[in-house]
Amino acid sequence: MRDGSSVRLPPELLPYRQFVVWRLEQKPGSPKPAKMPYSANGGRADTTNPATWSDYPTAVRALASGQYAGIGFVFAENDPFFVIDLDGCRDATTGELSAEAAAITRMFPNAAWELSQSGEGIHIFGRCDKVALGGFRNKWAGWCEFYRTKRFVAFGPGGIQGNIDIDWTNQLAILVPARGVGEQDASQEAVERDPRWIGPDDDEELLRRFLASTGGTKAKLQASPTNLQLWEAHAAALAQYFPSATGKPFDHSSADQALANVLAFWTGRDYGRIIRLFGRSALGRREKWTRRAAYRNSTVNAAVRSCQTVYGGNGQERRSRQVQENVRIGSDIGADIHTRVMTLEDMLQDLWFIRHSKSGGAIADSRTLNVLPFATAQREYSASRYEVAASTIDPKTGDFKKRYLPVFNQWEQSPSRKSVDVITWKPNGAVICEAPESQGAGFNTWRGFQPYRLPDGSQSLVEVWSEHLAYLIPIEAERVRFEQWLAHIVQRPEELPQSAYLFITEETGIGRNWLSSVLVRVLRGYVAAGIDIQEMLDGTFNGRLSRKLLAVVDEAKAGMQGYGRWSHSEKLKSMINPEMRRINEKHGLEFVEWNCCRWLFFSNNWDALPFDASDRRFNVVANPTHRQSPDYYERIYSQIANPDFISAVRKRLELLDISGFKPGAIPDMNEAKRKALGAMASDLDNLLAAFRDEWPGPLAERSDVINYLHVSIAKLPGEKTINKLIEQAGMKLVERISIGPNKYRFVVVRDYTAQQIETNPQWAYAEAVNARGKYGFRQG
Repeated sequence: MRDGSSVRLPPELLPYRQFVVWRLEQKPGSPKPAKMPYSANGGRADTTNPATWSDYPTAVRALASGQYAGIGFVFAENDPFFVIDLDGCRDATTGELSAEAAAITRMFPNAAWELSQSGEGIHIFGRCDKVALGGFRNKWAGWCEFYRTKRFVAFGPGGIQGNIDIDWTNQLAILVPARGVGEQDASQEAVERDPRWIGPDDDEELLRRFLASTGGTKAKLQASPTNLQLWEAHAAALAQYFPSATGKPFDHSSADQALANVLAFWTGRDYGRIIRLFGRSALGRREKWTRRAAYRNSTVNAAVRSCQTVYGGNGQERRSRQVQENVRIGSDIGADIHTRVMTLEDMLQDLWFIRHSKSGGAIADSRTLNVLPFATAQREYSASRYEVAASTIDPKTGDFKKRYLPVFNQWEQSPSRKSVDVITWKPNGAVICEAPESQGAGFNTWRGFQPYRLPDGSQSLVEVWSEHLAYLIPIEAERVRFEQWLAHIVQRPEELPQSAYLFITEETGIGRNWLSSVLVRVLRGYVAAGIDIQEMLDGTFNGRLSRKLLAVVDEAKAGMQGYGRWSHSEKLKSMINPEMRRINEKHGLEFVEWNCCRWLFFSNNWDALPFDASDRRFNVVANPTHRQSPDYYERIYSQIANPDFISAVRKRLELLDISGFKPGAIPDMNEAKRKALGAMASDLDNLLAAFRDEWPGPLAERSDVINYLHVSIAKLPGEKTINKLIEQAGMKLVERISIGPNKYRFVVVRDYTAQQIETNPQWAYAEAVNARGKYGFRQG
């Protein structure tokens, strides 16, 4: 294309001063040269800098100099045009389009179009509303691109045909994927993979697994090549399965398709990743693959279309995916994703100003029960506007121009707007209710449970629930109490039991995650699933616990048996059953709400949580140590996605008799709890228990205890820790008492009281000295 005037361009483009020239330049490591834009006046062109663009005649003259390969056009905000670039979708020899490209071109009948410079791609042009399409992607599917600004198109040699003056905004909104929530970079290509796929995002790890696997059933039966044979292009093996009719070692196209097919399985039908990985294989070094985009794309498209199943990851990845899904569902309150457009009357009726909130207050909507910081609310309700007449005249109509102002500002300044003191959360409470800590009136964000439909045959569905519960909790009395504990959440969400549950087994994969998955769906929106207890104990932000009826810790980790575990113990106690909780959200609001959150812990470690023999908060359940059959788990897990099953479980919990359930009952000291306590005991705990059992008198001095411990442990923890552990061992540490000029601190070992010591300290001192003598005589 040396003479730009010979190329057919739509006359609608020519008035714009947005033309550049381009030439092909080979970049290191790239399989094909890239089209690089240049200013017609010399130097590189920048698609964001209009100073490097020119008018059409200047670009034509630059092209005629012989230094460039063609003319290009830069799309900008001030023009109405767009381009769709379909790469590698056409066989340059036959002119045949891929099925996918043909379907796209049919969406734009009579639109302006041209062949790309290589002849293997197609450009489609037209008009669009650039503002309306601002939230859409630039790239998708690995071979489709859409640009409306900050991009240039290199015109092909054949010229543009069709009408560029048609507006295709609606069709583009259907074809082009929207950017994800929070995604700012439209040029970042979406990772489009099958949602069933689970596996590593790291290419090296995925390839390691791929090459370590023989392949599918056919490969294992030697009816198709193995993964390694395809990857390394073993000629002898591939000749056996893909014989060539043209005298070559094997049919390369068939082998290419076979490798693309297995990569589609391993990548989850991820178009871009298939191409990327294929290019690293021996088959991917062939010039037909590297140079012919149409062949490459048609091979991968065929693989994606034919792929019915995808890689499901390893056990840990599947479990992690399930936990992530549980977290999402547990926090899903069913809120509308669209902004409410409101009149002033609507806002005066539904909006409340929250006075006592950091960052200038907050705004609550009594219809949606959403609460937003003031600055966020200004943006949220910015779509609600009212019309006023401006002071200037519109020369076209002769009328006063119209202005549109935010309704939110009207509401803010209205003397009729409603205010409340704080945000709170109180299940089954009124929208405006009493707030904790006597803070005045609170705006209640409780939404109630989401409605459901009870199916026919619900009894047979709920049997799956009862069956697995009986397996997880084999002791009937413990099982009955636990299910009542769950039913109490549904029937009396506002009433907090005083105890939590800890499920323990050293076996993995028994189906406790199934229980969590069911509960997040039954209590949708009110479950904090996948809680990291260590992070919660060590951190300062607890926003995930806000407005939750159940917190599930999927893996309460070991490591609590050190001396510092009791600091964790006190914080854990304060989390389990306080009447109210101060919520501190990271980058959000801070408020106090009524605490109605129960806790369910799962662990494979008996020393998972710090508690002692006097604990009144934990019910401990020993789960089974053997797994059920794979068929059993396939059967019960198939019900998780069944809404009828979830409804049946919800109904059972709603109707379960909980008249015998006592929310304030102290947990039993069962065999499982004793085992957990034993696992948590440290060397220091055991030494203190031994001192208690061996000391021959009712009293000792604290120095006697320290001397006893030093025989076995050279370096002891601090005074506060020792004092706490003495108490945990069942002994009583008494405050210092003066006897003459000296002060003594006694430890009640057994059968004595602090009052007796205070009444007759000399006698207490004699008892301690006497016991010390007896103990020394025994040791001697």
